[in-house]
Amino acid sequence: MNRSALWTVLAVVLAWLMAACTPTPSPTPTPSPTSRPLPTATPTASPFPLPTATPSPTPRAPTPTPNVQLVPETYTHPDGLFSLRLPVGWLAQDLSDEREVLVRFDSPATALHSARFLVNIINTGAPLAADHLPALADAYLQAFLQTLYPLVEPTITTHNGLYTVEVASPVPDPQQQARLRLLFDVQGPLLVVLVQESTSVHWEAVEPVLDSIAASFRLSPDAAAHVPAAAPSEDTALATLTVTRTTTYTAPTGTLYLLGVVQATDDRAYADVLAHVRLRDAEGAVLAETEWPLPLPFLPAAAEMPLEVLVPSPPPEWTTWDVTFTGRAAEPAVQGPLPYTITVAQEPPTFGAYAVQAEVRNATATPLGTLWVVGALYDAEGRPLAVETLTTHEAVPPGDIATVQLLFAAKAPAPVADVRLLVFGEATQPEKR
Repeated sequence: MNRSALWTVLAVVLAWLMAACTPTPSPTPTPSPTSRPLPTATPTASPFPLPTATPSPTPRAPTPTPNVQLVPETYTHPDGLFSLRLPVGWLAQDLSDEREVLVRFDSPATALHSARFLVNIINTGAPLAADHLPALADAYLQAFLQTLYPLVEPTITTHNGLYTVEVASPVPDPQQQARLRLLFDVQGPLLVVLVQESTSVHWEAVEPVLDSIAASFRLSPDAAAHVPAAAPSEDTALATLTVTRTTTYTAPTGTLYLLGVVQATDDRAYADVLAHVRLRDAEGAVLAETEWPLPLPFLPAAAEMPLEVLVPSPPPEWTTWDVTFTGRAAEPAVQGPLPYTITVAQEPPTFGAYAVQAEVRNATATPLGTLWVVGALYDAEGRPLAVETLTTHEAVPPGDIATVQLLFAAKAPAPVADVRLLVFGEATQPEKR
């Protein structure tokens, strides 16, 4: 999940919700908003097709009693923000930062059925209500899935009393198909998201366990006081960033794909970079605009980053597109790029689901707790045809090898001539006391 993109999208949705719920006096001229809008192509009302079955949400704590035989152990967050029950042997990893609480729980490697559970708590800084959940959940899912979002068909239900979105990755093999259930709740200014994750082939076996974990979740009454409400960074125009080797194509669904390679004309590194894209007609008039984050939340110095922007409902009259960037200069705390060797690249080169597997070596002297991977397929002219990202949180000691896999689910518009990855590592964070 691109967490910078997540905060950007949620912040804008929240601002829109608060404005919609606040009585206003007679209209007066106001300056253009500086907050970043949702990734959407105007004048389309919604950038992605929303699920049609939207129940009346009842966002309260889960009422079922957890099965303590399945979840006999109690986990309490080090800062006392929440507690829940877990099966024996499950491992907790705290991935929180200054903007959010994010704790991941994984089944042991020896488990017969693999599963994962995440707790994500975000302080929006404003009071939330149940009727805010559809918009917040949709924005969260867009940022969570990124380029896969238009390819999935979310199902919205109320599960265990919580507003729930269920999705499965667009892969036909149930052994490889990831299945997710995201449970959304609002408590005061806090957006609470509980994520249940497994594969389709294991889902029936692990669902009772995941439901028992969710049913046991208890948020501290004073959690909001201990989760800071961080605002996104202010936009700053980045004239030093340009896009080259561009290409476009339209998918059978009608979604327009805009691709290129982002590079800086200076020797600085950047963070929270957002691409501002405009579609123009033959006379140069702007027909639609959209915003999209880079595939990684940072652009290291001297790095070239592939960019893929999706416009679900482009105006038919568009003929050209251009892009500018906003963000901030910042030196990312990452190591790399790391060397890798591709061991699998699926043939034939034009694909329905193109699989890439690579071995990445930690060539640094630092233990890495996170790997950031962005991969792209290129044509013979060096233009990107498809872009996918991956973030892993497996420990990689110095000199060790980690195996990463990327699945490009989209259809390439031309034969694939090259596959390249950009891999960075983040040092292992010390355990919180």
